[in-house]
Amino acid sequence: MASIEIHSRLKHFKLVARIIDVSAAGIRGEADFECMPMYGCLEAMAQLAALHVRYCLDFERHAFLLKVNHGRWPVRDALEGSYRLSADLYSQSSNAFAYQVKVQGSVDAIWIADLLIGTKSYDGEFREDVLKAHYKEIFRKLQLCS
Repeated sequence: MASIEIHSRLKHFKLVARIIDVSAAGIRGEADFECMPMYGCLEAMAQLAALHVRYCLDFERHAFLLKVNHGRWPVRDALEGSYRLSADLYSQSSNAFAYQVKVQGSVDAIWIADLLIGTKSYDGEFREDVLKAHYKEIFRKLQLCS
């Protein structure tokens, strides 16, 4: 039987380096990439949007990438340097938030994607006693970095 091997080359899971601004309408941040494969850019976009969902819900629910509605980005082998990220909320329901997310470098073209971030109540698998404090602390530290 054939198999597929995946190796992300990611040194850590947190890709957003700092939060610059946050409001009910959206969030702005930065990411510092070092030889980052293109799928890492999409992951950073999803992380920023999910951080905004958690902020909007006062960290009371778990948030996760549910769907990439569509996206457009130039073909590149890897990303290097500091990039500006933004996630603008354009629709929401009780369990899902829709964002237009952008990533732009100082000389690079813009990467754009429409992402749907789902939410669910904490449970036995996604434990509130662990995750709520964990994401609040990540959010706090990312705000201090700006």
